[in-house]
Amino acid sequence: MGAREPAAASTSDRREEGGLRERKKRRTRATIHAAALGLALERGLDQVTVEEISAGADISVRTFFNYFPSKTAAVLGVTVDPLGDEDRDHFLAGAGNPVGDLCGLLVSHVTVPADLGALRRLVAERPELVDDVGPQMSAIRKDLTALTARRTGDERTAELAVSLVLTAFGVTIHSESGAVDDLAATLRRTVREIGELAR
Repeated sequence: MGAREPAAASTSDRREEGGLRERKKRRTRATIHAAALGLALERGLDQVTVEEISAGADISVRTFFNYFPSKTAAVLGVTVDPLGDEDRDHFLAGAGNPVGDLCGLLVSHVTVPADLGALRRLVAERPELVDDVGPQMSAIRKDLTALTARRTGDERTAELAVSLVLTAFGVTIHSESGAVDDLAATLRRTVREIGELAR
């Protein structure tokens, strides 16, 4: 009698495994960011190396670059993940005004530090730091605009919707005084506030 084949993992098992993997990645990313930001605030960004950040986060330099492309990116703690096929299909299947769905889609692909207070202090001293995120945000703007145009059938509407959401995102990140616990809800609220001002 031959050995039994191992049972295939169920969908729920795979989902749980994927969820655990994502949580571990988020924890590692947060640990790297905390180490980078702490060192930068203590000594100044120019006096900090990737090796020191990696040692502070108890990871290898190779692992560091799996999470952030540079020490500036690690200090900012902002990452922009590309849209996947499943995300695109889900968004395109939506109906009506796309702004609310855009808020959720953006927040699910842009990771920001949970507590922004220390980061804001550093950026106030070194505003050029945010330039590091510029190319990533430009790429996701282009992607979101093309995707929204497919859903609405109108390029102008797509451009306005994406511009509104990205502007609201910038306002949310820069003006919130404490930690952002539910960024999607905060972003939607900021979008509504901007809309009310335009009336």
